[in-house]
Amino acid sequence: MSGLQSAPLAEQQRFWHDLAAELIGRWRLGAVDLSWLGYGNNAVFKVRAAGGDFVLRLHPPQRVERAALRSELRWLRALRQNTALTAPFPRALADGRGLFVQSQQERLPPPHAIYGCLFEYLAGRTKSPAALQAADVRRVGVYLGRLHTVGQFRPPSGFMRHRLDWEGLFGEDSPYNPRENSRIITPEQQAVFAAVAERVRGTMRRLGQGAEHFGLIHADLLAKNLLFGAAEADDGLPSALDFEYCGWGYFLYDLAPLL
Repeated sequence: MSGLQSAPLAEQQRFWHDLAAELIGRWRLGAVDLSWLGYGNNAVFKVRAAGGDFVLRLHPPQRVERAALRSELRWLRALRQNTALTAPFPRALADGRGLFVQSQQERLPPPHAIYGCLFEYLAGRTKSPAALQAADVRRVGVYLGRLHTVGQFRPPSGFMRHRLDWEGLFGEDSPYNPRENSRIITPEQQAVFAAVAERVRGTMRRLGQGAEHFGLIHADLLAKNLLFGAAEADDGLPSALDFEYCGWGYFLYDLAPLL
């Protein structure tokens, strides 16, 4: 563990808050006020500025590849430009030289590179899974239907997002491969997992990877990543948040997290 990772939580939060205060200057918003939105996989802040409210997301080292982050932000900008769907819109740096900032922080593990990106703030309210009504779920379905059709775009050169096909989920190089952690899984449990993997393989083979079944997906559409009642929303549809795990996958996959 690095020194920061083993430091008390309050010290870690001070580090990220100070870094956020430094990096937000790259967008030249003027005087800003920072408040915490979350601290887990990323450090996330709400930014209040004269020109509006924003969300600043900071990625610790080893959490994201540069090309993958750039690709996520490009798709989000395309959604704003090509559809009426509401999703976080990345704000370009003030000098026009990209959609995110990079900072080297030696207190953190290799490769020491922190990436920061700024999104326009979306108003609305989340609902717990138990609070979702049939009408809410139908609106989510309409949102996903449009995301999987009009939300697709021709990827530019260098576009890179992970694949959530069979190899991406169950293969040797999958981020979900337990590797040495598989030692805690009993033979009986391994047999269940193997049976599930083969059943999924068969389903994916039958579906194929044509444009009617496979494309860019959100891949993490939990209830906490849905906003209802946003004034910006089209036709009463919710807004989708947190596209960090978006990638190439089966459109049916986007139904699984909410279920």
